Amino acid sequence: MKLLFPFVVLAVSAFGQERFEADTVVKGYVCDFKTKKLVNGEITGVGVDGTTFEILFEDGVFWLANNLIMPDMSYVLTISDPKEKSKRRFLNRTFKVSTVGIKEDDLPLINDKEVDYPTGCGRTPNVFFAKNSSQLDILAIETLTELASTLKENPTVVMEIIGRAGFYEDGVAQLSLRRSEIIVDFLMGKGIVADRLITSIQSADSAPYIMDLYVPPIQRGTVLDKNYVDSLVGFELKELARKYNSAAQFKVIRNDYVPKK
Repeated sequence: MKLLFPFVVLAVSAFGQERFEADTVVKGYVCDFKTKKLVNGEITGVGVDGTTFEILFEDGVFWLANNLIMPDMSYVLTISDPKEKSKRRFLNRTFKVSTVGIKEDDLPLINDKEVDYPTGCGRTPNVFFAKNSSQLDILAIETLTELASTLKENPTVVMEIIGRAGFYEDGVAQLSLRRSEIIVDFLMGKGIVADRLITSIQSADSAPYIMDLYVPPIQRGTVLDKNYVDSLVGFELKELARKYNSAAQFKVIRNDYVPKK
C-alpha cells in the first residue's frame, strides 16, 4: 500500500469582493510519498454552501479556477485515486481552502511557494469505538493491521494518533487518551517502534468531525458540531454522528525518521 502525498500551491492572482478575474485560484500537484513521482487522481470540492465539484487530473497536476473556487467561500478539498477509492491510498488527502475576507490588496497570498500539508488532515480509515469504550472491535483490528503493514512499507514515516471522544461520552479527555494509547499498544505489538507513534487527543466540542465522504444522508463536508448533531432526528442518525466524532484519526507528521542504533 503506497502513501500518496498532496502538495498544494496557492496561485491567486487578483480577486476580491468586486473583482474575481478568470484565473487560477488553487494550483496543486500530487506525488507518491516515497518516490515523489507525480500520479493521476481526482479532486472533489465541497463548499460551505453545499456546492460540489469533481475533476480528474493527469500527470499529478491540477488547477482550480474561479468557476469552481468562489469569493468569500470555504471549501473542503479531497484528493483521491478514482481507481482505488476503497483502499484510500492518500493518507494526506483532505485539506481546506478559503477565500473569505481576501481583498485584492492582500494578494498574492502565496507566490510560487509550495505549501505541503503533511499534518493536513489526511487520514487513514478511521478507527471507530463503541460509546464510552476504548476496546478495539474486529473492524478496528483489521484497519490497524493494514496500517501497521503500511508503516512497515514506509519506515521513515512518523504518525500522530489522535484519540477522540464525542458529545455525551463520559470523561472525554481520559477516554480520548485511552483510545490513542490502545492503538499505539496494538501497533507496537505489530512491530512499529514507539518513536514513530505520537499520541494526542481531541474532543468533538473543540474539534467537531468534518465529513470527508458521503454517508447517507450526511453530506461530505458537513461539520458534525453539537448543533448539527442535536438537529438530527432518530437514534440511528445521532449514533452515526457520534461514531465519527469519537473515531480515532491519524496524520503523517514527518517522513524523515531514522532508527536509533
